[in-house]
Amino acid sequence: MSKVFIGVLAFVIGLAIGSYGAMRTAGGAMMGAGAGVGLATGICMVVEAVNQTGLLDEAQIDEVMKRAAQNASGGELPEGIQSTGALKGCEEALAKLRPSQG
Repeated sequence: MSKVFIGVLAFVIGLAIGSYGAMRTAGGAMMGAGAGVGLATGICMVVEAVNQTGLLDEAQIDEVMKRAAQNASGGELPEGIQSTGALKGCEEALAKLRPSQG
């Protein structure tokens, strides 16, 4: 066998082993981050749609988001947690995700 073939074979084997090792160690963290981003994006899409249809105004959206945070945390929100501006925050987040028009 030629030295080039052996080098390429070693590269491919090393790449496969390295990829497997990286996915085993960092795969769970990447999946968790992806789930978090997906969940936040879904919530923001619902918030935006509810506002566009006129079902809830901005103050009502803030109240619903505050209640959801309280339910998730099991009680009152800690001091310093902002519970207003959910609609604006969602609009900014979704604007970053949408492809630019132009």
